[in-house]
Amino acid sequence: MAAHAWPFGHSCIGKLLASAIDENDARGRRVFDVLLSSANGEHEIGQMSRHVVTALLTAERKEGWEFVEKLLLAAQREEGLRQTIWRP
Repeated sequence: MAAHAWPFGHSCIGKLLASAIDENDARGRRVFDVLLSSANGEHEIGQMSRHVVTALLTAERKEGWEFVEKLLLAAQREEGLRQTIWRP
């Protein structure tokens, strides 16, 4: 389901995905991999959005935090990506 179609917004879906990641089972690892490939523009359906960033930063996996850190560094000149990552 697309994050914009989720009636509770990106924050709730991001936290739900983070909870799945934190289970650290096969499904949680798959969710993590799908979010990374979506953020990289490599997933056939998933797209980068604020729910991806919320999930990666809320989950306890250090790799997610490091990924978002690299995204921020790479987004210095990409205003749209910066707004997706950091928009209060």
